[in-house]
Amino acid sequence: MTTSLINANSPLVWDETMLDALKVYAMNNQAVMCSPFSMAAASTPASNVGTVGVVLAEALMAMAMTQVIRPGAPMLFGVPAMTVALNSGAPVHGSPDSAMVQFLSNAMARHYKVPHRAILNVATSTFPLPRGMITTPKAAPTMMPSGKSFFISSTRIPLSS
Repeated sequence: MTTSLINANSPLVWDETMLDALKVYAMNNQAVMCSPFSMAAASTPASNVGTVGVVLAEALMAMAMTQVIRPGAPMLFGVPAMTVALNSGAPVHGSPDSAMVQFLSNAMARHYKVPHRAILNVATSTFPLPRGMITTPKAAPTMMPSGKSFFISSTRIPLSS
């Protein structure tokens, strides 16, 4: 299955380009991965629950709109779960908060019965692939128990569960 990706501009903004693309995908029964791009503590509240709340609201809006256009159109829920260093504003990869946001968002995806995609931000590496191959097995246990439908690792290899 091929999926298309749409992103909200957190907090709570959908631009015309993304909504137009969503309409076209829905009318053609194309699977859409709704992955609101958020940076915890920058574009969402600093708390994990607050971040998930904003991202979930954005994703549910897109999913509802898709179902109005074409009932039964396939949707996936994705969460990048990137955090921001409060002292510098720089993106932070590998924080425990990233893993916690993934766990919480997956619980919400199970509640709404939609497939969920996770990015192993806890495994993101600035080093070449060998480093990613070391960090991914360390991070995968944080994602596996939460029942992900699909996740992407820093080894650039999609891993299905």
